[in-house]
Amino acid sequence: MKKTLLCFLLAATALLSAVASAETYAVIIGINDYPEPLDRNGNPLKDEDGNLISDDLMGCVNDSIFWKDLLIKSYGVKGQNIRMLLDKQATEANFIKEMRWLISMAKPGDRIFFSYSGHGAQVELADQPEEADGLTEVICLQDSLIPDNFFGEVAKNFRDAGIDATFSFDSCFSGGISRDVVMNGRILRNKAVPATRLNAKQKANHLTAIEGAGLTMAIATTRAIKSGSYAFLMASAEDQTSADVQFLNDKYPPQGAFTFIVKAILTDEPTISIEALIEEVKSALKASKFDQIPNAEYSDSKRPAKPVIG
Repeated sequence: MKKTLLCFLLAATALLSAVASAETYAVIIGINDYPEPLDRNGNPLKDEDGNLISDDLMGCVNDSIFWKDLLIKSYGVKGQNIRMLLDKQATEANFIKEMRWLISMAKPGDRIFFSYSGHGAQVELADQPEEADGLTEVICLQDSLIPDNFFGEVAKNFRDAGIDATFSFDSCFSGGISRDVVMNGRILRNKAVPATRLNAKQKANHLTAIEGAGLTMAIATTRAIKSGSYAFLMASAEDQTSADVQFLNDKYPPQGAFTFIVKAILTDEPTISIEALIEEVKSALKASKFDQIPNAEYSDSKRPAKPVIG
């Protein structure tokens, strides 16, 4: 009996030690400054009135700064455990480098956080799994596209390695685009870029789901005793655009509409469940006359009741 109790206490002590030493690692990407769109002759693209077209956004870097500050102040994440790629830094090479860093650092029992704020698009990519509409949703780096199923493979491998992962995307998963409009004291711009405006380098360079699995091979070679979990927080539905907002007064800095509301909620209540968070964001966006409907996807039925980090 004493031997059994001793073994139990030793096991409990080891478990507590593992929990106490758990770390959170994050990669955060925000892009306002995009390459100048060019026409088929390589000249700057213009609209029908002869004005230069710009794909630049306003609030994505602010979205990223918010996430970093929140992770440090509200979740106790160490500053050295957070890597950021802003504007011109957000290349495919740097993306792979930071994802490899994330994978090399995280161990069973740890947590990882990934955030992207920038343009999204729908494109035809022949080497991607077939979708009903024949299009693949992607995020747009400076020189490459990252398909949605790439992140699906990465998330599954983190889960199998006993690591909890949260992914937040404030970007469009729609091929639509509209001009800037002024509404209720705000300048709105959709975070969608049509496939025809993506430059040749972006369309030629894209990572695949297989490469996503390969990136996480090192952490998934041995299945953890206890599986982790994952959650995806998305600013809009697959067929919707997401708004980038610049306020006409100086009270608030430019920011993604989704992240702006997430910021207000999590700053006051960082331990709110993801499920409750998404519902509150939905209500706030609807009340503010935004069409986008945020949503979340989870690895299992228990994850919605957990906070973003924890």
